[in-house]
Order: sequence, then C-alpha cells, then structure tokens
Amino acid sequence: MLNFMATFSKIGKDGAGTAYFAVKYEPGCLNALPWGHEKFDCLIFKQGNDDLMKHATDELLTKNCDWIHTAGEDPRYWHDYIDQRSVNLGRQAAVGDGNPMTAWHDDMVNPEKWESTINFGGSNYFLILLVGFTDINGVLEALTGKLTEHSIGGAGGE
Repeated sequence: MLNFMATFSKIGKDGAGTAYFAVKYEPGCLNALPWGHEKFDCLIFKQGNDDLMKHATDELLTKNCDWIHTAGEDPRYWHDYIDQRSVNLGRQAAVGDGNPMTAWHDDMVNPEKWESTINFGGSNYFLILLVGFTDINGVLEALTGKLTEHSIGGAGGE
C-alpha cells in the first residue's frame, strides 16, 4: 500500500456543521484522513476504471465510514458491489445489515449534479471520493458552489 499525503480539498460546512471534503482517489489516499479515525459519510463519484473503483471500495470499507453513497457510472451496480464486498471482508455478516449503510443515486451522473441533501447520516464529516477523474479543479469549484447553493446556512465555516 502506498504511503503519501493526499490533497483533501475542504468544500465547506453546511448549516448543521458537517464539514465536506473532496479528494481524487489514488491508492493509499485514505491512509491519513483530515479528521483522523472519526466516523464519516462518503459519496463516491465513479468515472471509468472499474479496477480503481474496486480498490477504492476495499480501502474505504476499512475506514470508519457510516454511509457510502454511489453516483456517476453504474451507481446501483457499485452499491450492490459494496454491500456484497462488505460481507466478503467481514465488515457485516449479511447484505442488508447496514454496516455500512449504502445508497445509490442514478440521477447524479456527474459531480455537477450533486446535492448536499443526500447526506442522510449524522457524521461531522462527509467525503466526496472522485474515482477515475483526471482533472478535478473544475469539479471542486462545482461542488463548492453546490454546497453554498443547497445547504441551510451556506458553506461558511472554517
């Protein structure tokens, strides 16, 4: 496993105080999360590269992630894959046990379609994991705008 410091971009905070971050997935990038070992929720946007997505889900399932949402390419397939993989890795005994909770979003075909209202969890941190993306600068800008536009109280905060 690679050991390097990934660049996590803070998108902002919503009115409930949840801090939103985004990162372009590279193997090992989840080794040092900005919030340490605290519980968090995650939305995975998948674009191309199924092998990278499989690696990302395996890595994510070893973290203290309460909710995993899937969006982008084939979100329902990846939702089901994560449910089964969490059983295979021993995180839950059977599909449907809710560890982690999972949801898919067919309508979020790209990050510009993201809505912060999908945050169903009560975690203080929400990670947007960008899998298979090459350039994320425009994506980060769009995500920040969406958080400001759709969050109670805007994206203010630190």
